[in-house]
Amino acid sequence: MTNQRIVVYWESGVGETYLYGSKIDFLKEGSVDFKNDRFPSGTKIHTWRSKGNYQEDRSSVQLPLLEKNKKYVVKLDAISYPEQSVYVQIIFFNRFHDIVDRVIAKNEEQKFLYPEAAYYYEISLLNAGMTHLKFYSISISEIDFHSKITYEEGGLLLSNHISADENSTTLNIVFREPEKGFVSFLPSITQQKLGDSIEIGTIRQLSDIYVSPKSREIIEEWLNEIYLQYNIENINWIGHGPVSNQAAQVYAAKNDFKSKLFISETYENENVRAQQRVMVYEELGTISEVQISDVMDMDYDKVLVDWVNHLTSKQSNGGLNE
Repeated sequence: MTNQRIVVYWESGVGETYLYGSKIDFLKEGSVDFKNDRFPSGTKIHTWRSKGNYQEDRSSVQLPLLEKNKKYVVKLDAISYPEQSVYVQIIFFNRFHDIVDRVIAKNEEQKFLYPEAAYYYEISLLNAGMTHLKFYSISISEIDFHSKITYEEGGLLLSNHISADENSTTLNIVFREPEKGFVSFLPSITQQKLGDSIEIGTIRQLSDIYVSPKSREIIEEWLNEIYLQYNIENINWIGHGPVSNQAAQVYAAKNDFKSKLFISETYENENVRAQQRVMVYEELGTISEVQISDVMDMDYDKVLVDWVNHLTSKQSNGGLNE
């Protein structure tokens, strides 16, 4: 969990939901639309647990295991009506099911310490006067990962700027391929090999997450801030899967900078070579559903790391910053 954020979704039949008078729609985009204007404040809307009992209640583990005495950040990705009318509650239990601590987050994110005496925990959405909730996810990350995020909005994450060379005028912008259940950034050693770079990731499962009108507005505002801070002459737009490749092409085509488009390619790796048609776009457009299904279990993060290692081993005189 060190180099990633774990993302927890509200899925049908998973966890406990307040059903009386509730209207619940599970949408194709992965979000949940919840409406109920007649239940009291303080009531649990939905609850997830880190300890399941399949024999008794047919429940399974729904939250990641956490380490004792370690600090984490819990983040709510949701829109409530009225605003800020949903809280996140974390309750920690010992092995005898007694409560040992409780945290209530009234804002979108909250730091917490996993207690020494905790054996398992639960996370609940609490009603604080809400009548309508658009829920995307709850996510948990270690403090170290959270500190790598410069901006976050609309389910998009922008990493800190990594500078391997203070005199570099070429910026590598990496769109991370969305993967269900977590978002990660490149390992530090790979970031250094890549050079002057930032990463854009997402915790939402949408095929157009990077190129939708709202996302483009957010990302272009972020990039304008970066352009003002650094001496950038060239930009390499990098994707490494169906969604991120499309994003790299769209932004490279629009941007005014002298740009090169780097897409992860195949080389001495049989597992990747078998999926070559999916990893490289030959023309602007989307990939068919059949091709996407072929790589649902592909380790996109490994593809990107291997690709950087491959390029830098061949270009030891400056890496990608030519």
